[in-house]
Amino acid sequence: MRSVPWPSCLIKTRVKSGAALLLFCLSLSCAASFRLPSTPSGNVMDEFLEAYNTGKFTPVAAFFGRHGSKERATERAQWVMGFLYPGVRRFVPIEVLDSKPEAITVLGHSELTEAWYRFIIEVDSLPPHGVAFGFENADPPKGRQGREEDIATYLRRLENADFFSGAVMVADGERTIFTRTYGSVMGLDTQINLGSANKMFTAVAIMQLVEQGKLDLNTPVGRYLPDLPNPDIKDRVTIHHLLTHTSGVGDFMNPSYSARKKEIRTVAELLPFFVSDSLAFDPGAKWQYSNGGYALLGRVIEVVSGQSYEEYVQQHVFAPAGMTRTSGAPREPYAHGYTFMRKGGAIALTREVNDFALGAQGTPAGGGYSTVGDLVSFARALRTGNLVSKESLDRMLTPRISTDRNTQYGYGFELRTQDGETVYGHNGHHFGISAQFDVYKESGTIVAVLSNYDPPVAPVTAARIGQLIALKP
Repeated sequence: MRSVPWPSCLIKTRVKSGAALLLFCLSLSCAASFRLPSTPSGNVMDEFLEAYNTGKFTPVAAFFGRHGSKERATERAQWVMGFLYPGVRRFVPIEVLDSKPEAITVLGHSELTEAWYRFIIEVDSLPPHGVAFGFENADPPKGRQGREEDIATYLRRLENADFFSGAVMVADGERTIFTRTYGSVMGLDTQINLGSANKMFTAVAIMQLVEQGKLDLNTPVGRYLPDLPNPDIKDRVTIHHLLTHTSGVGDFMNPSYSARKKEIRTVAELLPFFVSDSLAFDPGAKWQYSNGGYALLGRVIEVVSGQSYEEYVQQHVFAPAGMTRTSGAPREPYAHGYTFMRKGGAIALTREVNDFALGAQGTPAGGGYSTVGDLVSFARALRTGNLVSKESLDRMLTPRISTDRNTQYGYGFELRTQDGETVYGHNGHHFGISAQFDVYKESGTIVAVLSNYDPPVAPVTAARIGQLIALKP
């Protein structure tokens, strides 16, 4: 499952209409003291913000009807109000960062979540002034810290707004600082889908086998999987490349897989969906997220260990860490996901159960199930050396390459800096799935957020929790 914080330029929708190119984005609305310039782009931005901030479908559809194809206005409004608005809600613009007659960039934040964005509009010079929208994550201006509130108050606001459903745990090496469930998740032992967050478990398993001398990180994968049909993968892609998403290997989550995903129950069955594809680039040349790469790692674990992937991680990762509620297939009680997406890619204005989007069980690349308590146990086991040695953990947390989302990637862990601390962990998302696991390296604070709603619920929530902790005297 693609593991990307949802509010970013990576998640966007383009719809062509004549000369107009529409790129849907998040983060909108007008603050009373804010003024936009009287330019074509400023006027269109003003129109869009006014429509968007009503939170209603009809004004947004009317806006798109005025600026582009009337035939596509309904579809475009469904994207905005069913996919974009739920992740941001009201947007408070604070500052115009750049303004030209044909383009404008505005910095602002979500009134509900306190997340910050840059909102960009480009306007066609000719009537009906077709528009292109884009957005980016943004850091708050220096000194802007948002509301003064505690974690419980913040999460209660999100629940009351039906923004968040799921479970949260904040802990350190010994104590549970805060924990609670919200929305339709009724107990802390309820499993919630991890999305791509369980790539961390695959990476830990690989490093255990490296420590035992059974794997070498710089050896081509063909040494361990000699029957691979693609010589480029077999002879040129190393374990290091697979761990860091620098292999050029593709993705099994394609239309062929989607048609059969309810039938797939072994790691070996995943490989035919992508292993014959050409590499997207020379191994090591750049970073590109690859679920296929982690499927290959899962198969390597099976061949080298002589166990199935699930058997291996249960015995050597979950059991030593005390993770009794983590598994590839869901175990009762588990939370169903709820999404605005529909089968075939349509967007609706209400949430429905996400069963259509799920495979039969999780894979080495994602889709397993866990609890926030088990994720905290995993973090503690990592830090105390119960899973891998300190030297191996240091190797895993060494930044290897920059990602396309202003972070670094190590071996199965993503790294960023927040509030002066190095944060490592992973996220995961899919339809009705949003997960974020953060460990603050210097302080040892652990933030685990699992949600059964669409992204960006978990990463936005976890980031704000980290800010609130940093602000606490």
